[in-house]
Amino acid sequence: MLAKDSVATENWQDKITLWFKPTGWRPNDCQQQSSGPCSEAQAELQKTGCANRDKFDPQTSLNVKLYVTLSMLTIFVVSTMFLFLSPSLSPSFLVIGVSVIVGGVITANQFLENNFRHWFVELVRVPLIIWFLGALWLTPSSTTIVNSILVEKTSIEALNYASSPELWPEWHPQSSKVYVTSQAPLIKGERFEEDISTPLGENHLLWAVEESKAGDIWVAHASNQNNGANIQLEYRVKGQGENTIFERTLHYQLPNFAFLVFNSLYYKKQVEVKSENAMLRLKRAIEAR
Repeated sequence: MLAKDSVATENWQDKITLWFKPTGWRPNDCQQQSSGPCSEAQAELQKTGCANRDKFDPQTSLNVKLYVTLSMLTIFVVSTMFLFLSPSLSPSFLVIGVSVIVGGVITANQFLENNFRHWFVELVRVPLIIWFLGALWLTPSSTTIVNSILVEKTSIEALNYASSPELWPEWHPQSSKVYVTSQAPLIKGERFEEDISTPLGENHLLWAVEESKAGDIWVAHASNQNNGANIQLEYRVKGQGENTIFERTLHYQLPNFAFLVFNSLYYKKQVEVKSENAMLRLKRAIEAR
């Protein structure tokens, strides 16, 4: 009817404004056409929009309203966590997440309309969303930070210094103390321990060297004994004459959603700044030897 009226009306202003008028409004020269009602009362209504209607307000009990409120709060929490974690979730988890969220909204809407025909669905959805909430909470999140710098030393000299954990407190401000039996560069299979300073206090790390190749690469893995985080540290060097391009890759995995939020809002930025500063200190320390 709107399309027909926009063609039929002779008033160019009405051709445009009728799309933005109240529901039921029609131009004066279209009101008596066959495409709309013709009675005088109906024509009058079409100038102001539809007649007033009683508000749709089913009288839902207080218990139902409380149940729906609790359900929607749970859906809000699950939806927030789901959006944060969705890039790292498997397809099956994505399907479950969409199902419990959309299903919960539909059920809440039906209950507020006093429609309880599908109440038995809640017997499955409620345990499922509680399980899903717990699974999301315990889903680990990963962050990777890569820094590189040019060092005026050979690749062997640069990597030997960096892969000697006893020397880490000299250039890395977070490294408080390293417990190691060898002062030389550590090789694959060797282990050591370290105390580090973090925004959450002192943490103790257990390290194991996973790969070592002189003048090329050094990789170690650590588990945080205080919060369950996992860290992988990779040093990779590439010689350029008497100089070296030194690349440091820090990959850390946090154990639950609380750490993910803390990491997103604060910790990651701090780690990025400290990693850049540590690389500059490492460059100066290597070149000074």
